Amino acid sequence: MAIDPVAEPAAAAFLALLRANPNLTVFDGPAPLDQRPPYLVVYFAGGPRLGDGLRRQPDKATMRAYVHAAGETTAAARILGGHVDAAVLGERLTVPGWDCGPVDCELANPPVPDKSTGVLVMDAVSTWVWWMTAA
Repeated sequence: MAIDPVAEPAAAAFLALLRANPNLTVFDGPAPLDQRPPYLVVYFAGGPRLGDGLRRQPDKATMRAYVHAAGETTAAARILGGHVDAAVLGERLTVPGWDCGPVDCELANPPVPDKSTGVLVMDAVSTWVWWMTAA
């Protein structure tokens, strides 16, 4: 399976912003089943769109990061969400070969109970979006 030359570096840049805060535990995808909160789980979607030129090279991309802030309480999940806001809101990611627009919060949901791992956590999901154009 080939590595996406746009989505993977964009995901890595977003994760690096979160991981720059030493107080955050950040997972790219699911957390281990025995992980106790607080932690962040991040999923990504998006990537390049084909341009209108004759060569049909990708010249635009839209990326989304779905950040799950898992805390033991609703307050803990909200506090984690605040750390996410501080880390990524308005930042322009560095992705080789691409100019990135500022990261913006597209949607933020309130914390809800999640027992899917066998441990009750309060999960607050926020969706972050940014657009990129080929440099």
